Amino acid sequence: MSPSSSWLDQRADVWTALDKRKTVVSATIGSLTSTFLGYPLDSIKARLQTIRGPVPSLPSLTASILREEGIRGLWRGCLVPLVSIAVVRACSVPGSQRPASSC
Repeated sequence: MSPSSSWLDQRADVWTALDKRKTVVSATIGSLTSTFLGYPLDSIKARLQTIRGPVPSLPSLTASILREEGIRGLWRGCLVPLVSIAVVRACSVPGSQRPASSC
């Protein structure tokens, strides 16, 4: 890109690059979204599995987490799964899009 190119030209170049990689971009966005939205349930499930003694109900455990740790307690430790799952899916989805006849 030349220094004199307008921001519209630069923006068009970005959209062209994204369009060429739309499968990877879609897989990454989908992975990040599903992991972020599902993580609180996985976190609560993991806590239920590690409790010794009488097991509280799902609503009472969730209320306890929110009371003691706040909303951030539901997403504690979410960064590693977000990154790792996004990378794995971004790498695996384009390979699964290859037609069977080309195998």
